[in-house]
Amino acid sequence: MKVALTGQNGTIGKSIGESLARAGHEVLGISRATGYDLMNGKDLMRAVEVITPCEMFVNCAHVGYQQANLTQHVGLAWKNSASKRIILFSSTAVHSLRPDHPFYTSQKGAAETVAMNIHNSQEAPKMTIIRFGTVDVPERPDLKGPKMKPHDLVNTFEFVLSQSPTCAIFEITLSHPDLRFNLI
Repeated sequence: MKVALTGQNGTIGKSIGESLARAGHEVLGISRATGYDLMNGKDLMRAVEVITPCEMFVNCAHVGYQQANLTQHVGLAWKNSASKRIILFSSTAVHSLRPDHPFYTSQKGAAETVAMNIHNSQEAPKMTIIRFGTVDVPERPDLKGPKMKPHDLVNTFEFVLSQSPTCAIFEITLSHPDLRFNLI
């Protein structure tokens, strides 16, 4: 299967890309390193063009509101493609009281709203949101508190992909067992 993947240069995206490659999928990376600056409108639309022929789109990139924009454009391109699948990586910050990260929370929330709208459309691609708490990644040594490991996300991603066609997982939330957060 041909899979488009954003964020493949980060620790999480790289781990997801390696998992897909091990499973025999062809992975198409979408990032600045591959010539797509998702903050640039023309590059974003070029990305949609190369994602459209793929069977799956895994959106790991957090690039401001562009994660939501890219998900929406791919969802529209695939509006009559019930056999295709979008997996959106999000954050527990969306549903917790985190006043310390208002922009991040609203950006991830916007991406989840787009995902929900796609999920509720007829003949839409299959949609899954994988929402997780803090992950131990070298790119963010400033993050404090209990952290999950990237392999926790990979295991969950592989679990989502392993489900039969008669089982749909719309959203799944992961958190470190020592972390409690207040749901809205």
